[in-house]
Amino acid sequence: MKKLLIVPFVLICLVWVGCGDDKGTEPDPPPVVVTVTAAALASAPDSVNYSGWGSVTATDIAVPLSSWSKRGVTALPATANSISVQAAVYDDKLYMRFRWADDSMNVWRAYWEVSDVSGGDPLFETHSNSLITNFEDQLLVLFSGMAGGARDAWHWRALTTATEQVGTNGTSGFAEDMTYLSPNLTSDAGDLQIAIDNQYGTFNRPTYFHNTTSAFTGYVLPMSESDSLDIVPSGGWEIGDIVPGWVTIDSVGSMSGDRGSRWDTRANMLYSSGEYTVVLWRPLSTGNEDDLAMSSGEHITTKLGITNNKDFSFISGGSFQGFTADFTLILP
Repeated sequence: MKKLLIVPFVLICLVWVGCGDDKGTEPDPPPVVVTVTAAALASAPDSVNYSGWGSVTATDIAVPLSSWSKRGVTALPATANSISVQAAVYDDKLYMRFRWADDSMNVWRAYWEVSDVSGGDPLFETHSNSLITNFEDQLLVLFSGMAGGARDAWHWRALTTATEQVGTNGTSGFAEDMTYLSPNLTSDAGDLQIAIDNQYGTFNRPTYFHNTTSAFTGYVLPMSESDSLDIVPSGGWEIGDIVPGWVTIDSVGSMSGDRGSRWDTRANMLYSSGEYTVVLWRPLSTGNEDDLAMSSGEHITTKLGITNNKDFSFISGGSFQGFTADFTLILP
């Protein structure tokens, strides 16, 4: 009889334990969706310091530390944990202004350094891409809504798309129009290049030299101020002198090749006091199949990425890159 009493007692205990406290079973609250509302402006806000930006609400979008990838490095980069975002529409174009902290302006993606002058003519050694250095700071804006789950991408790079020397009369640059479909980021149609690698064939020397030769100290060579030379100019060189590894087109009119839809997005930038300010803009609808057609009143799911002196890698554990969560861009 005692054995039979044990079973009901155990069942009662299990029921009591299973019920527990209802508070522990409540679902987590849904994530808060951050919104960025674009303002309608009366003139083009294409300058980083355009006064009208003062009337446009700025929204800070978090870049969690956990989103930074760390393969091959021992410390996180000194850069932003958030990006300030503003948006505006003027003349059927979308303008977006981004600000984020970065401890340095990384634009020496590749360069040539004079290593020997004992023979009269300079000898060069190359400093190209490496694990941690010699890339460039970058910004990626990803818009959802493309066919097949792809995202329309605006890819701004501090050297190879958006230096001040690139663009009409040197006043503005570009962001490259691309398409992101995991895990690939591919350029839109068009074979035009606005920055070219400054290497003389397979030889260990530059092709282009500034017309002031060894006196030039800039980090990028504007095409209009440079000469393509078969013979390295002599005179004035010292060990440690540097020739930039990239040459940029500094006039839209001088571009050759098919522009296609690859360079629809224009840019202006400023780096000052440890902070980037970048303004990007493009027509709401370009008519190109590989661009997202936007329209008034739309709510567009958007995401941002930044890198600190690295390229974007969409392989887990890739490079120094941070991404925001999706947020909603609301067009007026």
